[in-house]
Amino acid sequence: MKKKAFLVLVLLLTLAASSLSWADITATVTKVTLAVEPDYSESFVLQNDNAVYLSGKKGKENYVVKYDNNLKLQWQLKLSSLPQKADLYSGYIYAVSSKSVYKISLDGALIWEKSFNTGSKEYDPVDITIVGNQVFTSGLALPSSGGYVLHAFTTLCTTDGGSVTTHEFNESTNSGRSSGYNNGSFYVEIADHKFISTVDNKSFKDVSETEFNQKYVNDQRMSSQWFAGPTEKPGVSQLISISGIEIETTYIPAKLYSCVMLADNSILGIGIDSNYNTLGFMRTSKLSLPSTANDIAKPINIPTTALKNITDKDSLTSSLEKIHNDYFANTDARGESADLIALYSEQAIAKLSVYHVSSEMPISSVDLAPTLSAQNELYDYVTSLNDAANLFRMRQVKSYLTLKTEKEDATLTLSSDLATLKCDGIIISTPLMDLKLDQHALASLKSKENLILTFTKEGTKPSVTFNRILDMPVIIALPKTTGSIDTTSIFNSKDQNIGGKYNPVTGMFETRIKTGDTFTVKSGAKNFTDLGLQNNEVKEAISVLAAKGIMGGKSETSFSPDSPITRAEIAATLLNLTCLLEEKGQPEFADVKPSDWYYNIAYSAKKNGIMKGTNTTDFSPKVLINKEQLLTILSLKLQEDMGYVNNSIFSSYDYFTDTNLVSSWAQPHFAFASQEGFLINFRYRNLDAKSNLTRGETAQLIYAFYKKFW
Repeated sequence: MKKKAFLVLVLLLTLAASSLSWADITATVTKVTLAVEPDYSESFVLQNDNAVYLSGKKGKENYVVKYDNNLKLQWQLKLSSLPQKADLYSGYIYAVSSKSVYKISLDGALIWEKSFNTGSKEYDPVDITIVGNQVFTSGLALPSSGGYVLHAFTTLCTTDGGSVTTHEFNESTNSGRSSGYNNGSFYVEIADHKFISTVDNKSFKDVSETEFNQKYVNDQRMSSQWFAGPTEKPGVSQLISISGIEIETTYIPAKLYSCVMLADNSILGIGIDSNYNTLGFMRTSKLSLPSTANDIAKPINIPTTALKNITDKDSLTSSLEKIHNDYFANTDARGESADLIALYSEQAIAKLSVYHVSSEMPISSVDLAPTLSAQNELYDYVTSLNDAANLFRMRQVKSYLTLKTEKEDATLTLSSDLATLKCDGIIISTPLMDLKLDQHALASLKSKENLILTFTKEGTKPSVTFNRILDMPVIIALPKTTGSIDTTSIFNSKDQNIGGKYNPVTGMFETRIKTGDTFTVKSGAKNFTDLGLQNNEVKEAISVLAAKGIMGGKSETSFSPDSPITRAEIAATLLNLTCLLEEKGQPEFADVKPSDWYYNIAYSAKKNGIMKGTNTTDFSPKVLINKEQLLTILSLKLQEDMGYVNNSIFSSYDYFTDTNLVSSWAQPHFAFASQEGFLINFRYRNLDAKSNLTRGETAQLIYAFYKKFW
């Protein structure tokens, strides 16, 4: 490839919210011998949580290779031409060379290769972007006769390997150019001309400078997560930006491009000298990073003893003041900390709002009136303390009162008039278990016979029975046993996993039920063998949801995280989580038959507001679901049931470049998801609202919802 007549741009990412003060770090750089040799302008380096992907040459042959983060070789894939730019997207590598576009699986299989023709010109790719199902590359086409007359060149194809459409922009100039994706369009900017193509339109139009500046932003993007380049700071040879954390180095004698950080905190990149000659793959010595650079933001810790030590209003006040001080001392994860404080406040109010059950006579709203009055005062007091602390985006605290019995074998009768009780629910506390009726379960008591609950023990196992089938689920809480809180769950007498979420305030496992049974707390851990290529967040989500019986695998050993997921499968997962599956019902959808496995699922999802049909007659159970659809479902449920408030305005999220692709009905829910920290897989500055979700991505989103849903 001829020397380029353009500047190589190095991006220095600095995010004010997470930047650290300058720290002097000394590092040496040495060349490392890998399976291939790079060219700085013709090789790529990519990284995900588990691996490093490189392109380079062995002699005259072209390869993409995979190493783990300790630089142990995993696989090598020989290709017809050398990929120069690449991107990781939805479990695949998309790469472009001077002749072809490639799709490569993360286990080293070539899915497809699509060649394109640039005529007599030599194509030099400088960018690759995937949005939805479109693969967009851009670069320069250099005349074979030599010289510095540049032409912008693009290719467009689909992720399933459809035909390649090529575009050449005949602007003969040696001026700079840029390309990328922003605000719903692919763009090429060369000399004084701006060319725009929407994602769905494979033709480009030449727009004016004014229109371009009003609607599009120059958003040149590179694939690496790590960038290095020279700095003008006196005496410093290198500036490295690490996930928004600026680190000043005092000695790195080579320029490194396409950098990644390895497991030992060393940096691997392609080294070049001052004349842009490639020095090969270069690796720094281990960097002594500031301790906070590798810290994962964690919420405050509220030990279970804090709740146990509350005996009156004064001890509650002292406890909350300490928690508020811890909150402001911990600048990270304030959203999660606020969620935890809300949960603690609810449990503390309930602990001090107790009605002692002394007989088996029906308990009515009249009986609870004095306790409820005191509880309302306490609720207002706790709310005022939290409001005065000005906690970050705290959800609404719910008001529960407690019915307490000291008997292991106990029968309680709840009068139907409790449906009108002016609180968010009641907690029945027994020596064997707690049982909570939230506002939905309380409301379902209306106009029904009294609800009789019988608590007992079958051997060593706690049990509860009801005199009738419940219309809405109640929440049981059982004491913690040994084992991991992430994989421990609750099982019924048929050894069915019915879920078990650990409450860090009470130290108990909770789940929703609609029928009485005998229960056991034990491990529900699953061992899926196909998660090796997934990032840590996806692995954790799958592990927890599977262990809790919320989201199953395709088999005992396979989860298929990269497979797509349908509306029916999503509905089944959410009904498992919320315990809202109805035994019988007629969904009245034209595309759902009684013989279909999702017959009751479609009915239950619509009845309980989990998921509506795609129109008045169809549920579309086999249609794949995209990100904006699932985010909307989860957002609505959290706001309606958990008292979260959406304080974000979608129009303020101009950091993202494809906001105009988000449907108007989904925009407030994207804003809410961003506010609450469960946006996933936004690549660089893309929301990818209409990209279909994989099972792994779905697990990650539902897990984020699960942690907020009590």
